Amino acid sequence: MQRDREVTTQLETLGWRVVRIWEHELKKDSFGATVYRIVRLLGEAAGEVEFLLE
Repeated sequence: MQRDREVTTQLETLGWRVVRIWEHELKKDSFGATVYRIVRLLGEAAGEVEFLLE
């Protein structure tokens, strides 16, 4: 976890937005919520949240 924090800090310093997805978030019971989160974050980055979620 410490290494994840360090890498995230380095990437954010370079202007990246970091989204970390853990394996357990891709399991059947949480897959839809994880996909929704990814689409929402991408939409926010593109400024098109409503368009992507319709």
